[in-house]
Amino acid sequence: MNQKNNINSEQRESLDRNELDLLDVIFQLWQGKWIIIAAMVIALAAAGVHLATKKPQWKSTAILTQPDAAQMAYYSGILNQLFIAGKSGNGNNSDQAPPVQFSPVFLQQNMFSRFSATLASPNSSNASITLLDKTSSFPISVSVTADSASHAQAQLSGFIQQVNTKMVDDYQAEIQGTIREKIDELAASLLAQQKMAVQRNEHRLEVIRYALKIAEASNLSRSQLTQAENLSDDTLYLLGSDALSAMIANQSNKPLVLDSDYYVTQAQLLAISQLKPDAGNLQPFTYIAEPDLPAAPVSARKSVMLLLAAIIGGVLGSAIVLGRNVATAYSQRKREE
Repeated sequence: MNQKNNINSEQRESLDRNELDLLDVIFQLWQGKWIIIAAMVIALAAAGVHLATKKPQWKSTAILTQPDAAQMAYYSGILNQLFIAGKSGNGNNSDQAPPVQFSPVFLQQNMFSRFSATLASPNSSNASITLLDKTSSFPISVSVTADSASHAQAQLSGFIQQVNTKMVDDYQAEIQGTIREKIDELAASLLAQQKMAVQRNEHRLEVIRYALKIAEASNLSRSQLTQAENLSDDTLYLLGSDALSAMIANQSNKPLVLDSDYYVTQAQLLAISQLKPDAGNLQPFTYIAEPDLPAAPVSARKSVMLLLAAIIGGVLGSAIVLGRNVATAYSQRKREE
């Protein structure tokens, strides 16, 4: 019981000391109020001088949204043609609908997203990007601040055009690369089909030679058939050695028998080889409002700056007062020792 009373007594003494310390700090600040006020006045004066001498800033703003679907239709058609190319030759349905990622709507979203990301990249400019609709990625507001109205407008226009040119060049290079890859793929497919046709021709020649051997061994020089509609490789010898010898002699001059897929692939290769993407038909955005010429400079938040200056001055003044008192108390203790 005595121990508990001692603990409570110590806690009360600690609270009393804290209250005395806080009151002492308040008393010290009150005594040094003129120093604090002087620090606040100096800070306010410095802020006022800064506001008075600061050059006015002008802000030009443009509002951008997704490109028109008509702008994307041209490249959508090219990509769809590249997607369909080679499909029918692989046993797929040539009438299969193209994937949704090549639709004009997807290209609108994809191009504008890439454009917005480039605008907002840290190394692009001092432009400020703002979403006007928090639930969607478009439209966006792009702003640039400069030391004059015309400079701000020109800087914003040039910045948007620079990003547009880079994106168009990159996108066209990507499509050109895809076209080259597809041309190489179709050319390789044609070569493979030609090799398969040559192999089929050589196999047919071997079959005829084998049938000739059987016909000669059987002393069959003339055909034993009245019709040869359902003649198989195993019964080919029934044509007789004379007919088989003539077939062998003329087999090398016989045109290669190519599948219909070969000619489909050939037509696709010709069509893709003639694709010439025109960058003039591409723009990854549409202006809702072009860069404007600001009519008035951007107004500085004078009240906020003055309030912050007053707070900073008060904090610095309080620090000076408390620091001075601590130094005085420390010096006095040293003298007493």
